[in-house]
Amino acid sequence: NLIEEWKNDLVLAEALYRKSIENAEKNNDQQSISYSLEFIGIIKSKLGQNDSAIYYMNQSLQIRKELNLQYPLALSYMNIAEVMDRNGNYLGANRNYNKALEISSAIQAHEFTNFLYGNLSKLHKKRGNLDSAITYLELQQALQDSLFNLQKTKEFAEIKGKYEDALKEEKI
Repeated sequence: NLIEEWKNDLVLAEALYRKSIENAEKNNDQQSISYSLEFIGIIKSKLGQNDSAIYYMNQSLQIRKELNLQYPLALSYMNIAEVMDRNGNYLGANRNYNKALEISSAIQAHEFTNFLYGNLSKLHKKRGNLDSAITYLELQQALQDSLFNLQKTKEFAEIKGKYEDALKEEKI
């Protein structure tokens, strides 16, 4: 019964996204249309309708290419890769993960890049490419360490600044 309720919620969500597309078309809001199409694709994927999912995600991807929306474009490639990965289309998944990785690296979306390294590592492990799986895992770990170090450096600078401000206040 819970599964039927969950499916009904997804069907309702899809209807709302379709209505959102109608409204966005009236305003020629291509970016909103791309997001609604992407979310419909995600819903289709959750319902196990993977061919439809890829269809809607590709429509979103084309709009994002035309608008040159880099981060959303990378998300589209990643979402398509995840559906292909679940379908066993590992070559297609690899191609789309790498397109997402190329963009995320170029725009310095480090956390997203880190996530993609993890997905690529898992994908290569499934394909039996253990050397590649290890390489992506090492890249993920190195980036994770760098992100951690940057965060700690930032926190230290904030604490140091507060300490120096407190010393100045004390002198006054």
